[in-house]
Amino acid sequence: MPHLTYAIGSAYNLSVPAVRHSINLTARAAEMTEQICRIVVGFFGLLILGASIWGIVAPRALVRGVFSVVEKPWALTFAVAVRIVLGLALVLVARFTRFPNALYTLGGLVLVAAVAIPIVGRERIERLVRWVASWPDNAMRAYLLIGVAFGALMVYAVAAGQI
Repeated sequence: MPHLTYAIGSAYNLSVPAVRHSINLTARAAEMTEQICRIVVGFFGLLILGASIWGIVAPRALVRGVFSVVEKPWALTFAVAVRIVLGLALVLVARFTRFPNALYTLGGLVLVAAVAIPIVGRERIERLVRWVASWPDNAMRAYLLIGVAFGALMVYAVAAGQI
């Protein structure tokens, strides 16, 4: 590191302490970004896990909750924003987790979903929600097991060394 510090300092006419300070700030910013992304991914993982368990216990209540949100004028914008935040957090934190390839892939898929929502449009999304609402309770429960696994994977992946 000393040679790199001197090289950077001489290239930009900076003193060695100034370069060291800059490198330390960059390292601290990277650590803070990692911690924030861990918190975001863990939070969304817990939300997904909780909503999926709620749906397994009471699938019709979950459907009513989804219907009440989908009907709001801001619902699609909110869904896109949530997916952008979650997708970016997954991609940024992936290399620091237990399953980097899985989280990179999930982050990419979530970002693709964020782009797809406005393309698909409100009418088709409402049609999809009505179709899922027509499923038998046990079919919904089986599908929600994927949500449980997804949420648990997210929480476990970002809890590296903390469990």
